[in-house]
Amino acid sequence: MINEKPSKKNISVNTVVKLMRGYKKSGKVVGCLSGSFDLMAAVNFKALEERAKKCDVLIVLLNSDTSIKTYKGKNRPILNQNERSFIVAQSPFVNHIIIFSEVTPILVLEKIKPDIFFNVNEWGIDCIEKSTVEKNGGKVLTFDFPIPKDWCQSTTDLVNRIIKSNSINTNKVIFLDRDGVINENKSGYLYKWKDISFTKYLFETLRSFIKAGYKLIILTNQSGISRGYYSNKDVEVLHKKMINEFKKNDILIEDIYYCPHDPKSNCSCRKPGIDMLLKAAEEHNINLSKSWFIGDSHTDIEAGRNCNVKTVFLGKEKNYPKEAIRPNFFANNIKTAKSYILK
Repeated sequence: MINEKPSKKNISVNTVVKLMRGYKKSGKVVGCLSGSFDLMAAVNFKALEERAKKCDVLIVLLNSDTSIKTYKGKNRPILNQNERSFIVAQSPFVNHIIIFSEVTPILVLEKIKPDIFFNVNEWGIDCIEKSTVEKNGGKVLTFDFPIPKDWCQSTTDLVNRIIKSNSINTNKVIFLDRDGVINENKSGYLYKWKDISFTKYLFETLRSFIKAGYKLIILTNQSGISRGYYSNKDVEVLHKKMINEFKKNDILIEDIYYCPHDPKSNCSCRKPGIDMLLKAAEEHNINLSKSWFIGDSHTDIEAGRNCNVKTVFLGKEKNYPKEAIRPNFFANNIKTAKSYILK
């Protein structure tokens, strides 16, 4: 373990890349973990200590203020990145701190190529960073350690206590794909009301989500617009009728976002692009890390996972593309998805 003064721990990616050459040459094991560390609880310092036991050099990848606002909502972070990096640096078990601006640390991991990427059990070993870490010879590691019951169990737990005590609110959302989740995914392009058939268990499940405190937003790719099969107005008329039908069944759909582009446009809103999610988060003050995406395509799952949204794939695991980013859960229908989300 190399102990540096706190003021020297906050360094650039390029500096770490240079240091990595020496670490590798001397046979040192380099471990990384990422997070916001927005208010440090005792459990966070304990986690740093436990992870440092499994490597020679520990690097903390710290989400920037912009990054945290993107996926946790406008009310976060509580402390700015300079305060947070200073607090993290007080741990004698942390060697270096890198502040990154993306939602996930994939670009940083690609450059520094750590031997171990430590992840929390909430996100699991099959995390979004896994392929990047493994292709560069590293591994993803999760493990538990004893935490006193009267401690805050995580930084999120601590922040939630503060939020609750001050009546500050951010929304948690169930994002829903349209064709295949809301309505039966028939062949061809669906844009006429007469062709819409709502899926089994839909209404009762959505009412359960609302009762549990979730808001509902639909995200859908509609490349038929750019292909000339129908117009934006056709889609908006259909969605208005959908929303009215949900209202009749005591269900409020907060919003519907759609991408009109085809795959060749290379836009950033068409799933697996994340712009629809980011726009929804901005307009509805959403905490993406407390939200879920239910979809029937790997593009839905990839969009969700790349925004730190937990995901459920509707369909059989054997039919899911092996090379694609995997969901948190597989479910045969939306009712089964509910059991995973609300358990």
